[in-house]
Amino acid sequence: MISKNDIIANTVSQLQNKYGEDSISIQDHWKDNYNAIGIVDREQKRLAYISAYEQDLFYLVLEQLTPDDEFPYKEVGEFDNINFKGLEEKIAQHFNLNR
Repeated sequence: MISKNDIIANTVSQLQNKYGEDSISIQDHWKDNYNAIGIVDREQKRLAYISAYEQDLFYLVLEQLTPDDEFPYKEVGEFDNINFKGLEEKIAQHFNLNR
């Protein structure tokens, strides 16, 4: 994994272990931000931006791919101060992982 803090690294690892690395992959548009990361679904049509405040407190933005080349992703959800369980539920729903 690229250089991120332990909370981000562990969060991505937990999600990939549960749902599979083929279902969640890193697409990090924020490489210089040690406290945040971007992940995408299998089809790379849905993006989740995760930022960690503390051990179990996150900021999450969910985006959907659009046909617009200038702005390829549209925000479809923003959540602040959510715990890991809430983060996982939102990402699983957004990436259609609740099968």
